[in-house]
Amino acid sequence: MSALIKFEWQRDSAGYHVEKRKGLRLVHAFDGEVKVEEFVFLSEVNEPWSPVSWDGSESDIEEIEVIVPNGGPLLTYYPLEEEPSLFAILAATKLNSDSVLTFVNRFGPLHHGRTSMFVEYWDSDIKNTSNFISAIEGKNYQIITDYFCNDWASGLRVRFDYTTGRSKPQLCLTPPDLRSAIYLQLAQHISSDRELRRCLHCGTGFVFGSGTGRRRSGHYCSDRCRKAAWFASKENANG
Repeated sequence: MSALIKFEWQRDSAGYHVEKRKGLRLVHAFDGEVKVEEFVFLSEVNEPWSPVSWDGSESDIEEIEVIVPNGGPLLTYYPLEEEPSLFAILAATKLNSDSVLTFVNRFGPLHHGRTSMFVEYWDSDIKNTSNFISAIEGKNYQIITDYFCNDWASGLRVRFDYTTGRSKPQLCLTPPDLRSAIYLQLAQHISSDRELRRCLHCGTGFVFGSGTGRRRSGHYCSDRCRKAAWFASKENANG
């Protein structure tokens, strides 16, 4: 399949770690219905630019898990070319610090905003991609169609790529961040002749077919799972 999506991203080459930080949780209501949560660290409270002032009540304090970069040089890479099943990997991510940290260490944060580094804020995207994979498996595309009718990728750029050696320009979509790129990859998968299969070892979905580098006869999402399944079968055979 033609590489319609042109996307590069950055991750900390020294990796990331998880810290627990204290702060205040704000809930903003609009028209009495829509609620938007915001978490403000204690170090930010009562600053002139802060959205909140605090009287010092300990009962208001909450603790939140935050993913923090280790401060290495930023590594630029192409996540969709590196992993054609990235949307399935996000769907298989658990909503806990270890699982989210594993994803971020491998692919970087979902977007540039600070909420991308709050572990609990990954909940909606993990659920969305998991539900979309279930819909693909059941050929129930309506929930996916409904989602993509909304403004899910603000900042998406449509352009022509005319590189040396091409006879004519190629249409390209450039998403603004990793989150949008993942949803766009999922949309492209649905529109292609590629197929989705569950890994026999870990259960993670993976894409196979044209341009993925994976054979249609493959049953594992990675060499690690293939080897782990082989060792498990040997152990079972030896009793």
